[in-house]
Amino acid sequence: MKPTPWIITGVLGAALAAGLGAAQPGGPWPVDPADAADLSGLADAVVTLARPVSPERCRSAAECFRLTRDARESVQLMIGSVRRPDRLDVEWVKPWR
Repeated sequence: MKPTPWIITGVLGAALAAGLGAAQPGGPWPVDPADAADLSGLADAVVTLARPVSPERCRSAAECFRLTRDARESVQLMIGSVRRPDRLDVEWVKPWR
């Protein structure tokens, strides 16, 4: 199975829900364990709603940025954690920097 963003969302749903806001300066947001379990169960619904505006469907960096500009900080964290920055298309990610 290819690790697409949709598969990653489903697999990591519970882990992400348990650590909501972990990258925030004040630390993670408190999430009740029962709520975290409920959130991970909603991964399929979230993916279904997100697919029509998926960055995978964009045809240009500008269009992808328009679809993901609200997640700019998260994208910057992902860009910063790339293990092989020499393989990063710097022109494509320029709008998020």
